[in-house]
Amino acid sequence: MRFSSDALPARDRFDVWRDLIGRKLFRMSIDPIGEAPYRAKAALRALPSLKIGIGSVSAAIHHHTREIALAENDDVLLVVNLRGSLLVRRASTDLVLGPGDGLIVECREPGIYVMSGPGRHLAVRLSPGVLGAFSRHVGRAFGRVIPAPTEALKLLAGYARTLPQGEWELSPAATQVVTDHIGDLLALIVGAGGDTAAVARQRGLAAARLGAVKTVIRERIGHFDLTAHAVAQDQGISPRYLRQLFEAEDQNFSGYVLEQRLGQAHAMITSRRFASESISKIAFEVGFGDLSYFNRSFRRRFERTPREARAEAIRAWAEEDQRGDGGSELVARRR
Repeated sequence: MRFSSDALPARDRFDVWRDLIGRKLFRMSIDPIGEAPYRAKAALRALPSLKIGIGSVSAAIHHHTREIALAENDDVLLVVNLRGSLLVRRASTDLVLGPGDGLIVECREPGIYVMSGPGRHLAVRLSPGVLGAFSRHVGRAFGRVIPAPTEALKLLAGYARTLPQGEWELSPAATQVVTDHIGDLLALIVGAGGDTAAVARQRGLAAARLGAVKTVIRERIGHFDLTAHAVAQDQGISPRYLRQLFEAEDQNFSGYVLEQRLGQAHAMITSRRFASESISKIAFEVGFGDLSYFNRSFRRRFERTPREARAEAIRAWAEEDQRGDGGSELVARRR
């Protein structure tokens, strides 16, 4: 689910957001700070034992009141402050989370979350069962600020923040994999040891590292010098370990880079937004240095040449214009 207050009249924004957060998602009451029009933008993915939300909001005070807490279950909530400052008031102490810091709390615990200015946050709510045998130890991490440099926290934040953004549906098997990975990383954050830590590192930590590697690749897809060595250096790992991460999922670095470049090229070639750009320019923009190789790879992947793909898109645009559909951009993006 996605929400943006920008689509609403300014007078209605706060009331709609308060209803969404307070009654449907994270069970909090909200008071705005200041007189400026309230703004909120968020995305949520809800799985059977896991909810992940990420969003940017205006200054406000969020109350997890005693009445709300009494109606809660024993879920665990990880809050990661991505931007701005977040003051958390618990029964016994006040905690300040700087950018990148995290905090784990029990959903049954009352608390007040104060944002004196606009901020961006990640919230991960999960059932204790996700943590397996380690669930009985998670309480020792409640109310303790997790510093931003903590490796497992950074990897969990990078892995989790991409999940609400995607529009794809997850199969039951994929849902279980994602849930296990989040649980593994949280176990490492709170100090898992022994066999639990070994499994978590092998499963959750590796998945998060690979997710971070793939994010770097997508961000630099147009660079001609995008190499395994450069990406590994950026992530502070060895090229050998990077290759092992891909091999564990029956992939390889060069194959993934090629697939991303071809996917982006296809999206641009079939988009009206780039209709005035030549196919050769698009190929260079997504990182191909050899047009012959690009054409061969594109045809092998999509079973048509780049020119044929663009011609099909142009015909589709014309048909939609005749219908007055106006949805050609969306159709092109989905192809």
